[in-house]
Amino acid sequence: MQFYENKIRLDVKCSRDMTRVPKEEFEERVNAVIRRSLPVVKKFYKRSEVPKGIDISKVPENVKEIRIVSIGDFDTQPCGNPHVDNTSEIGEYKLLEIKRVGKDTYRFVGAVIKEGESLEGEITGKKLSQKERLQPPKGTRDFLPEEMILRERVFDTVKKVFQRYGYDPFKTPAFENFELFTMKESIGTGEQDKLYMFEDKSNRKLALRFDQTVPLARVVSINPQLPKPFKRFEISRVWRYEEIKRGRYREFWQCDVDIVGTKDMLADAEIIDCAMAVVEELGFKDCFMRINNRNLLSGMMQFAGIPKDKVQDAFRAIDKLDKVGIEGVEKELESRGIKGKQKEKLLKIIGIKFGPKKALAKAKDLIGSNKEGSEGIRELEDLLDNLEAIGRMNIVVDLSMVRGLDYYTSTIFEIMSKDQKIGSLAGGGRYDKMIGAFAGSKEEIPAVGIALGIERIIELLKERDGARNKSVTKVFVIRVNDDVKKDCLKVVQKLRQAGINTQVDLMGRNLRSQLDYANSLGIPYVVVVGKEEVKSRKYKLKDMATGEEKQITLEEIISRIA
Repeated sequence: MQFYENKIRLDVKCSRDMTRVPKEEFEERVNAVIRRSLPVVKKFYKRSEVPKGIDISKVPENVKEIRIVSIGDFDTQPCGNPHVDNTSEIGEYKLLEIKRVGKDTYRFVGAVIKEGESLEGEITGKKLSQKERLQPPKGTRDFLPEEMILRERVFDTVKKVFQRYGYDPFKTPAFENFELFTMKESIGTGEQDKLYMFEDKSNRKLALRFDQTVPLARVVSINPQLPKPFKRFEISRVWRYEEIKRGRYREFWQCDVDIVGTKDMLADAEIIDCAMAVVEELGFKDCFMRINNRNLLSGMMQFAGIPKDKVQDAFRAIDKLDKVGIEGVEKELESRGIKGKQKEKLLKIIGIKFGPKKALAKAKDLIGSNKEGSEGIRELEDLLDNLEAIGRMNIVVDLSMVRGLDYYTSTIFEIMSKDQKIGSLAGGGRYDKMIGAFAGSKEEIPAVGIALGIERIIELLKERDGARNKSVTKVFVIRVNDDVKKDCLKVVQKLRQAGINTQVDLMGRNLRSQLDYANSLGIPYVVVVGKEEVKSRKYKLKDMATGEEKQITLEEIISRIA
């Protein structure tokens, strides 16, 4: 059984002709299972360790870790795409079609209706109301001009700073081949549930862009001629099927900056410095850098006695510290089979959160001569030296910081505000193995990057700045009557040719209504064109904020507000 937000697909092997099964009978049987609230178990296995009897022949060979889904004590199969913990969360099942897909194999395609929700008419046959039909899909938003003006202003500031540091613009497709995200060095099995997957009309399995790092790695891997270091930035939308809550959506923007082709820690320092410059330019002055190292963390895992097959579990548990607190991490570790002295040692490690010298001294004491951990400390020391040379001194080494994505290999970092209500503004790290793995190369192609929490930043700017522009228009030209229409249009053209964003009335409204319209959009200036103004060639310029009015020439108007 595979089930999605509102669809179920069942593949059944049976010698009986299932296309003749009465629809109502089959629906009732499925709903009986759903109502039993059977647990949905999702477990990951290495390919070689998948239990016998489970067919994995259709899973691509490059997928080394496979998710097995079990519903209750039956229906065990690889992959699937569940977003529920028990069957009762699915909802009422409605059968849409039955078709034969192989010898004695039948596919039942249906839809589910969760309580209080309705599905699109073409799925269930139930028509949506006009209001429902016109709403954007869950987790997405419409952006009216007032919102987009702020976003464009933020994006322009980000671009300006990125380009100041020598990064070039870059763009990748909105969707990629699904298998790109299942590769070993990609986003990791823990994130694959969040992919928006679909099949096109040629039955190609695709996924909407999950982040901008994996597509970058793909592009670099097939373009070896790119000069190194390759420095790029990208500002685009990404899609993740996550729980919707305040400030978190399923479609959102990311702003990334990356350097590919060098292992020098100076690149890491420049990435951090560049991101700090962006948040400072946007008005967030009281920030600091929180850094850690995956090699050091691996050394710490060995110190704690964590088996290799449990390391990622430990990372994922620790990564939840900010959300669930130390007690929550304890429970998470225990649920993943990490208990006793192993758990105690890990909790001791994640308590290390000091200035660089003190934190590294404590880390050295714990790991001793551990090779991987020592390499992590060396990299951190090199990074800290470079940051000091750049003039970035506000740094905390925090061994509890993991960052959830599996592709990080060395340094990891976040930019934090000292105001706890604001929290993290950017995060990233080094991912030296991904690009080489994509290219099929035995050699690493090192890379480091950071992503701004741009949605969070925009929300904070809204709260901080209050009222914003509702239009990019700088001048609204009012014609007193139709007798001066041609003269009015000449004024409009001259203002536009001077590079001034200008509107003119398109609805034949009176002077009062035109003023009200300009005021409703927050347009800062109004120019009035009447018979007297045309005759004298001096036009009334009104400052809408102060109410000040002046009778001046068009050249003076342009000089004043251009």
